[in-house]
Amino acid sequence: IATDDLILLSDTSASGALKKMTRANFVSGIGGANTPLIQVSLQSAAQTITDSSQTKIAYNAVQQNVGGTWDASNYRWTPGTAGKYFITASTMISADANSDLSNVYTVIKMNGTIEFYLGTHNNLVQGYGRGHQSTGSVIKTMDDNDYIECFAFLNTVSGNNGRLDGELKQTWLTAYKIIT
Repeated sequence: IATDDLILLSDTSASGALKKMTRANFVSGIGGANTPLIQVSLQSAAQTITDSSQTKIAYNAVQQNVGGTWDASNYRWTPGTAGKYFITASTMISADANSDLSNVYTVIKMNGTIEFYLGTHNNLVQGYGRGHQSTGSVIKTMDDNDYIECFAFLNTVSGNNGRLDGELKQTWLTAYKIIT
């Protein structure tokens, strides 16, 4: 379609009138933007996490932050606009020794309350491992001042601490507004 070409749209109202739309109106007027949006990751060698407790994930690199507010000191995101949001997190949780990983999971909290457990609730009773990638997506309705943050849980056989792996962007969070 050329810029000055017209598209005729039928109207379902009683008048049955035809509407004119230019290519420019069509391209700019449909759908809207999937903003606000955020994409952050853990880009350090590792973050130590305490055995048998939830540890807040300290995302320290921002790849995208459009229209929302990333709080780098509290590692949380506020969208600034009410709506439905598609949220995805991926967390690489590891014990510091082979055959030491017993139980891991990741949670998304909204306003300090657990909303979702992500990935599998991995409970290795025999044949303990060393690492587990926990990934999942959710849709959540948020107000403009709600905030989300992620936590990781690790339980080791030895009682030693573990880590969140960050190199190569193994641990990350994304969220964006869904156009409805």
